[in-house]
Amino acid sequence: MRLRLIPQWGQGFTSECQLKTAQDQLEWHSQIKPTRLPVLALHIGNKKFARTNECDIFVKFFYHKKSVIFQMSKDKLCRKVDIPFDDITSFCFVFGQQSDILTIEVKSSLIPLSAAKPLPGKFLDWKVDYSKDDEYYFPESKSLWVEAEKGSLEKTYAKLKYTNPHLTCLFTDAGEQGGSDWLNRIMFNEHFADDLWHMGLHDDAF
Repeated sequence: MRLRLIPQWGQGFTSECQLKTAQDQLEWHSQIKPTRLPVLALHIGNKKFARTNECDIFVKFFYHKKSVIFQMSKDKLCRKVDIPFDDITSFCFVFGQQSDILTIEVKSSLIPLSAAKPLPGKFLDWKVDYSKDDEYYFPESKSLWVEAEKGSLEKTYAKLKYTNPHLTCLFTDAGEQGGSDWLNRIMFNEHFADDLWHMGLHDDAF
């Protein structure tokens, strides 16, 4: 990771100050936690799964493990797909007027996993599951997309760019009105990582 030290005008700018700034940036970078984001709908292949009181759907980003999961829980069964960043060929964020959209395309068909809801204190036992026993199975596909509440994916995008600056195929569409002022300050700033840190976007703010 390349750290750019922002010049300080006036007296008192020393190498010690530079070192402290770099150390603080690196420490904050290493402490960024995964993001769990509820979504309104999950689309896989030709199937759509809508979030309801009985059906919980979320996406979770693991910035340092470099993977993203899409998970759905309905009745006594949980289903998910776990996608490493290395398998992603297209990673597209769209910040629209009504909602945010994340679309992902992968090199090979997604591998569906399922697990029975565990008892309290127990862990999920995930297994590959290509069965089509009910209407909530995940079909074979090389792409998926989720719809989330407007504004909910903006900071996730920022954290992805900060922790994975070389992540390929990451695009944004700020929408017809040019997006929020917050997003514009980041998208069009060549010193993205530095200004993101200096804006004070700590984990508590996400």
